[in-house]
Amino acid sequence: MDADRIMNAWEAAEYLRLTTGALYMACARGQLPAIRWGRRLRFRKGDLDRFLGERTTAPAGTPAPNGRKG
Repeated sequence: MDADRIMNAWEAAEYLRLTTGALYMACARGQLPAIRWGRRLRFRKGDLDRFLGERTTAPAGTPAPNGRKG
């Protein structure tokens, strides 16, 4: 399954269009789940997709799902 694909930090940062520093910072803040593999971090594609989905916003003036304007 594609959601179970494991990525290294460089691949995950490229997928999210972040720098690796920003990726590590998101992990340190607890915003992005990671798998510690020895001293290295690995990321599941499904977790990265959820991270993006949680930060997706509607364009200004578009009703949000709760009925309020975004």
